[in-house]
Amino acid sequence: MKFAGVDLDIDNLMVDQMPKSQDRAAIVAKHPVAIARFFNKLITTVLSTLIGYDTNKHVSNPGGGVLGEIDAYYGTVEESGRGALHLHMLLWLMNNKNPHELPQ
Repeated sequence: MKFAGVDLDIDNLMVDQMPKSQDRAAIVAKHPVAIARFFNKLITTVLSTLIGYDTNKHVSNPGGGVLGEIDAYYGTVEESGRGALHLHMLLWLMNNKNPHELPQ
């Protein structure tokens, strides 16, 4: 897989194969749109597979995810001083579950 001008073998990705921090910063500066698109895909995938929320239909998947069914979510994306995107997010659980009621 080629991403932002870098070849990645995502099936065999090892830490020592990752670009050094200075190289990553240069990639972010050179390909900001690709980085934003990848981040969006990453967050959408986490919401779909881990949280169990369909971002296209705006509904919880049947059975929900690791926290149960989700009623809604809100998140805001920020950029760190080094250019890395990150997300702050709130999730509203269906039926107002208490923490001790969450799946183990």
